[in-house]
Amino acid sequence: MMGGVIDMARGKAMQIMAGMLGAAVLALTIALLIAKADAQHWHSQFTGEQDRHRLTIAEFKRGTAEAKVADLEHVAAVRARDDAIAKETQHDIQTQLADNLALAARYAERMRRGAPGDGQGGGGHAGVPAAADPAGDPAAGGGFAIVPRSDLDTCTRNTVIARGWQAWWAAVGQGVR
Repeated sequence: MMGGVIDMARGKAMQIMAGMLGAAVLALTIALLIAKADAQHWHSQFTGEQDRHRLTIAEFKRGTAEAKVADLEHVAAVRARDDAIAKETQHDIQTQLADNLALAARYAERMRRGAPGDGQGGGGHAGVPAAADPAGDPAAGGGFAIVPRSDLDTCTRNTVIARGWQAWWAAVGQGVR
């Protein structure tokens, strides 16, 4: 009889252990399922973050490319505008230089002949000789031309060019805002 009770106790213990083992397997299975679901969740989060990162990089590259194109277009427009201003200014300078050199030549000729001109000044009066041309004979009496023709031409050229630079800078500066 004792053997039967022990066998029964063993059977009960085996059933309890089998139940505990089953519960442990069930708990482990549930834990694994939860871990797998959690891993899938975090993997999808990671994949989504990678996709957003790739999208950000693509948008940055696109924006950079658009900015480069806009910069190149702006540079081309500024160069074209500056070239047009330079050509116009150069033409104006050449025209003004020719006109002013002709005026200086007429002035020098009037002064050489001793004629003060048509109210333009000249520094002398009719019949009053001017100082001698320093480039010539200092003892010789000169006409009204005190300044050598080459100096008149140099001053005229430099003045016209300086005014041309002023006009060019003013025109170029209008586009920089």
